[in-house]
Amino acid sequence: MNRLFVVTFLLTIGLRSVFSYDEDVVKKCERKVGWTPENASKKSNCYNLCVLEEHKVVVDGMVRIPDNIPQAKTCESLQTDKNDKCKLAADLRTCLAANTNDMNRWKFYYLYYH
Repeated sequence: MNRLFVVTFLLTIGLRSVFSYDEDVVKKCERKVGWTPENASKKSNCYNLCVLEEHKVVVDGMVRIPDNIPQAKTCESLQTDKNDKCKLAADLRTCLAANTNDMNRWKFYYLYYH
């Protein structure tokens, strides 16, 4: 269990430091979801969903993929889980990993996290 926590914590810290340079979005999402280093494993999906919503990747529970990443268009069919809306962030990450190559994933992250 400790290994899972460490991996989740490091991934979340990595995503926060590498992809979200907009300090206003970082602070807003930290406040919105109550994110702290101590609860990172529990709040990472909600934090990431907040960042995706702020950058208009997720609008009203719908995923919006840019046209220049056609392989990822299948991810637009993802929907918010009624019981856990934050799960959409994890589902999107899984879908991108399954349907795009590394270059297109980086294109996606660069477009929305800068």
